[in-house]
Amino acid sequence: MTSGTARLAGPDDIDRIVAILTTAFFHDPLWGPAFPDVDRRAEQAAGLWRFYVTCVQRYPNTYLTAGGEATAVWIPPGGVELTHDEEADLERLLLASTGRETTDTASYAIWLAASALLAMPALLAAIGRMT
Repeated sequence: MTSGTARLAGPDDIDRIVAILTTAFFHDPLWGPAFPDVDRRAEQAAGLWRFYVTCVQRYPNTYLTAGGEATAVWIPPGGVELTHDEEADLERLLLASTGRETTDTASYAIWLAASALLAMPALLAAIGRMT
């Protein structure tokens, strides 16, 4: 059970955050197919989540519940998920761990997720106008 309190996470929490994200998105309809080999999905996805979580440590916006059951990773307004250099590093990481087909699928999943997040404010505003 989650205790209801959260704290700012730091570098010592990365392993726990990666485990939470890997488990949470294992069967996700977007992220699951990005790593189609179910026997290797946890290992491959953990590499992706570790890369992201490590990259966003530049912002003090990653939280972990007191008991380590849940996490939230936030990019501040005007911030970037990945720098240009990190984007290139991500492609190399995915190619090394999954191959070209999975890298292309994962890249599409990342693009789709980012597009959905960017569209969210407009979508919420439109829904607000409809009610």
